Amino acid sequence: MLLRFRTANVRSLRDEQELSFTVPPDEESDAARAVRLSDGRQLDVYPVLGVFGANASGKSNVITALKKMRSAVLDSYGPWTSYTGVPEREPFALDVESEGQSTFYEADFVLEDGVRWTYGFELGDRRVEAEWLHSYPKGRRQVWLDRDATRTRAYEFPGERVHDRARLARTTRPNALLLSRAASDNHPQLSRIYDWFRSNLWDITPETELRDHENYTAEQLLDAEKSERVRDLLRVADLGIQGAEVERQPGGRAPVVRLLHGADHDSAVALDWAKESYGTRWQRGRSSEL
Repeated sequence: MLLRFRTANVRSLRDEQELSFTVPPDEESDAARAVRLSDGRQLDVYPVLGVFGANASGKSNVITALKKMRSAVLDSYGPWTSYTGVPEREPFALDVESEGQSTFYEADFVLEDGVRWTYGFELGDRRVEAEWLHSYPKGRRQVWLDRDATRTRAYEFPGERVHDRARLARTTRPNALLLSRAASDNHPQLSRIYDWFRSNLWDITPETELRDHENYTAEQLLDAEKSERVRDLLRVADLGIQGAEVERQPGGRAPVVRLLHGADHDSAVALDWAKESYGTRWQRGRSSEL
């Protein structure tokens, strides 16, 4: 069961954000579910959470960040092999400094035996900058893995709890997670953590018609009579969008739509349609229809 998720510097989320299912100590909830931990304590957890906010405020990107963390765990050892760096890293796009900073992910969860775990990592453009794994079998933290790419000895395994640690450290690529590497060999201890990510954090989305929406929007922007009115509607809709652009593709492929974000048109940053939130794309489609 997922207890908390934290992330920073991914898409529109520049500063650290936390999604927590745990009931605060000073609150009570009739809807909360009691989770028994291995140390005998009971933790009250919400079974469902809602994320509310203005359009284009980052709601969708909280879910996207969860998906990206899961994808990194599952794919970094195999599919990432052909890359010299870290593929699909998307730091905060509206701040130049953020491009040089790492992207942060951390999940706090409970396995079936009641043991609470914390696993996280930081990704740069070319390597995994940090990776850590902690457990709390008796309520106190046990550090299983502490990886820091800036150290001469990047990997440390306090308490020597991890089996085959020397081989794992030696054979894990700079742009791969050690957890992914361990699971590829069915590691007797770490595969349980990997399996939690594989079996959880499923994505159920209404965006099955994403490409159709983009194509329709492109048609409106390519229409000389409608394009300027669509751009005017976007600017007054208070979405933080200064305009839109469309790029024709060779070979009869569908055009690419980008929305311009920023305080004014001159400093606006173009973001691909696929990177926009669902609410923004829906509002954009509605503007095209008016």
